[in-house]
Amino acid sequence: MNLRSATLKYLGWCPGVSSAAKFLPNKDVDPVRIMSIIFMAVMILVSGFYSTNYVLASMGFPDTTGAEVINVDPILTAYNGELFITFNVKTYISGSASTRSSSIYSAQLSDDGRLADLVKVIDLGRVSLQSMDVTVDSNGRWFIAYYHEKFTETSLAGRSNLMVIYSDDRMNWSQPTAIIEAKPDPPYYPISIVSKGDDEIVVVFRDKNREWCSSIFVPGEDYSSPVKLPVNGQYLRAFVEEDGCLAVICVDRDDKSLRADTVNGLLFSMQSKDGSWSEPLTLSHDGIPLRGVYPTMLYCKEAGRYTLLMENSDPQPRFDTYTIVHSTDLEIWSRQIPFQVESGSSEHILDVSEPSMASQDGDKLAVAFTGRLYEVESIIAEELIRGTPGLYLTTSKDGENWSASVRIEKIIETEALESLKQEQRNNTSTISGILITTIFLVLTVKVFGFNIYSVR
Repeated sequence: MNLRSATLKYLGWCPGVSSAAKFLPNKDVDPVRIMSIIFMAVMILVSGFYSTNYVLASMGFPDTTGAEVINVDPILTAYNGELFITFNVKTYISGSASTRSSSIYSAQLSDDGRLADLVKVIDLGRVSLQSMDVTVDSNGRWFIAYYHEKFTETSLAGRSNLMVIYSDDRMNWSQPTAIIEAKPDPPYYPISIVSKGDDEIVVVFRDKNREWCSSIFVPGEDYSSPVKLPVNGQYLRAFVEEDGCLAVICVDRDDKSLRADTVNGLLFSMQSKDGSWSEPLTLSHDGIPLRGVYPTMLYCKEAGRYTLLMENSDPQPRFDTYTIVHSTDLEIWSRQIPFQVESGSSEHILDVSEPSMASQDGDKLAVAFTGRLYEVESIIAEELIRGTPGLYLTTSKDGENWSASVRIEKIIETEALESLKQEQRNNTSTISGILITTIFLVLTVKVFGFNIYSVR
């Protein structure tokens, strides 16, 4: 069999094959010998793959620095005097934008960080959860609104619809329902979902025109068409006010600049019973507007006050810092109270991000957040070693004195983690098998003089 002739005969119709065939030997090949070397190459490839896989598995490759599971995006919910947490369990490879597995979990949360009645709400697959919010109505029905983005190794591949999923008992969940379709991709972040006094479930989001809208969701029925809100600020969050009315708080900021000093203040607006909205009110303390970003506000009827948690808008050298203020009438606010969490040691710094706040047992406040513990390697040079993020909980009776932060029990999706590790081992083993086979072919033909051509 002549390699060049056979290639042109059977594959000559393919573009570029005729040119490439010129580099093939124009000699007759002994079919028995070529089959023998192909058989040996396949055997070496398979053996190299499985032997490498076995060695890597025995070595524990990849270790936890390569394949990681993190718990992030906590949302606290207070219901019937108990505290609950909804969060995201993400499995991924360090340094990669691509996620192996992303799942939403729900559990009852104790003050010492232990989880009870844990349930996986939904497995989202290979996506990155971007925004989520949770609410529960007076009948005990739970609702979660969320959306996610899918990434390749280097870029954004697409965004999901804005979804809502619900449960009558928090243990058994419905199939997701699309509230808004991602055509074209709208900037949903951040989502708010609230239950009004009449058990009306309202989802608040930002649409493709970067305008804030609300939509009413009724399980088993069509959701209402989005209605534009008369507020144009950033980082808007919705909550339920004293009389069960929908209220929102957002940041009044210059959209054309990302500088911290462009934050003009915080705007508050409330929807009345007839559906109309009040004129946005600038929240202030002693005549000076409150300034912050990513505000989270709640109203506690038992305590008779509003509580506002916000990230400082002033430039920070390294870490985000937060403050809390209280008010009974939205007019007079307390001084800004630094929201500080204990790191446990002067050699460690606990960075706070994504805080979620709930009011439990009247005036008791609870805040859960994603924390990353930084170890100070050199005090003089302030060199920091960043640790793996985790979920933390802190509570307060007055909103000023907070308990020491406790680490919330970590959930690991063992199957997803092992699947990811196996995938990495397979990729490495494939490369190893190809390399071993190539070396074998070179040694066989070039070194040992194995001749595959027919002898004339």
